[in-house]
Amino acid sequence: MYLLCTVFTTDGSLANSALPDVDFVNIPFNAPQDVMISAGRTCTPLNVSIISDLTHEMMSKVFSLILYDLQPLSSMVHIVSGQLQTTITITDDDPENNVPPVVSCIPDVTETTPLGTGGRLVFYTEPTATDDSGIVSLQQRTHGPGTFFSSGVTQVTYIFVDPAGNTAECTFRVIVTEIDEVPPVIACVGLDVTETIPLNVFGTPVQFREPTAADNSGTAILQSRTHTPGQFFQSGTTQVTYVFRDPSGNTAECSFNIIITVGMS
Repeated sequence: MYLLCTVFTTDGSLANSALPDVDFVNIPFNAPQDVMISAGRTCTPLNVSIISDLTHEMMSKVFSLILYDLQPLSSMVHIVSGQLQTTITITDDDPENNVPPVVSCIPDVTETTPLGTGGRLVFYTEPTATDDSGIVSLQQRTHGPGTFFSSGVTQVTYIFVDPAGNTAECTFRVIVTEIDEVPPVIACVGLDVTETIPLNVFGTPVQFREPTAADNSGTAILQSRTHTPGQFFQSGTTQVTYVFRDPSGNTAECSFNIIITVGMS
């Protein structure tokens, strides 16, 4: 391959250059100090061999490749001297390419669902990202809009990546709360009671069957009642009302009549 690279010593002086159709560069025998290889933006070396005439003692010098490329690839540099070989990993040290994407995250998403459903489909506006390169991609996300989220709290993470491999992430929560909006169901049929009392009697104690209630939560509580069994009822018609509620505060009521008639003397 053609490696468009130039070799410099650390003091900035030119040491050697690669030639067209040559896939290696020569490091001078008398390199005064550590050598740094700088590659242009079009240089994407893989397994680049750097052949050196350095002595065994000189092999202790540090060699590094600073790769300025929009899409740096993990590569290996081989420095060879006789039977000796040293391997150095290439990394991208371009400060301009070390800037991660900028993510516009979103706040936590809160939804409700009926009690007992276990969750619901949740839709939301996805996070977005920008990058100084002008190109940014969604690398990974744990969930997406329209996903079924179980009741409770679920953490959602989006990871964005730019062409240089820099990543940035956004994390938010999807909170699904089960809400009970169904009132209790009351057995309120056939509860009217009719009693007859003698003439000149103003009323009588009346026993009646109390209504009962059930709820999808499993608990229905008697909240209030206007009368109780065995209570004295005056002649005429009296409406009796029972109110039940569930743990979520939903209420339902049942009304029936106690009818006291006056018979003949």
